[in-house]
Amino acid sequence: MPLVFEEMNSFGFVHHRALNSREKYDSELVTIDARPDLTHVFEGDICWNVTSGRDDFYFRHPTLLWDTLSEDQIDEAREAGQLFLLDDLIEIADPRLRFIIELKVGKGDVGEAMRRLAVRLQDGLKDRYWIDGFSTRLMRLVKSADSGVPTSIHTKGVYGSRVCRTAPEFFPLSFPRLRSLHCVDVITATYKTSSARYFRRFGATIDGTFRAVREAGKTLVLGGVTSPEYFELARNSMARAAYAKFSLSELPTS
Repeated sequence: MPLVFEEMNSFGFVHHRALNSREKYDSELVTIDARPDLTHVFEGDICWNVTSGRDDFYFRHPTLLWDTLSEDQIDEAREAGQLFLLDDLIEIADPRLRFIIELKVGKGDVGEAMRRLAVRLQDGLKDRYWIDGFSTRLMRLVKSADSGVPTSIHTKGVYGSRVCRTAPEFFPLSFPRLRSLHCVDVITATYKTSSARYFRRFGATIDGTFRAVREAGKTLVLGGVTSPEYFELARNSMARAAYAKFSLSELPTS
């Protein structure tokens, strides 16, 4: 288990996209005192530009795979204070927080980008973060850069000893065995809420998911939690954290 989870002494409430702007970071930060019984995990989407002479890592949710900012757009947004950079986060990171850095898109050599990202995160936020994404190719590059960087892969669910994985790469849909994912420390399993019982989809259950993930030597995080009721179900499971698709203020005070 990555040290970031070993040192989390309470269940993780993942503040979805809390790092995608400085304004969002600040607004989420003022809410965490209401629930000191939870570990607060701020998540954001990281993009990059490591083309010649550039060394940019910034938080932004792209609308398309090729939706990256130009060099001029990055510089203009930075000067206007409209772009939250990874370096900004490292400088102001509240010691109470943990962080999820979700890989998105960028420009330049992707292997070099992952190497620089690993160096930055290990220097500035070691044992306080993990890198998340959908692509096993990117996770392999991260681990090649630094095997000590904790990594998570987003999945559509765990079914027996396999995961359902989608990513914008070849193949876009696959069902790898959990034990084959050597580049991954954490499995993020998302079971979308429906009229059926939560955590039950196509025969999958939360208990079965946890057992399979544990037997593969990995840690479980849950995604797509859309209400306080479902969050409490997640909290009472053997997962270590859950993505909350609702406001922290909707949870009852502890």
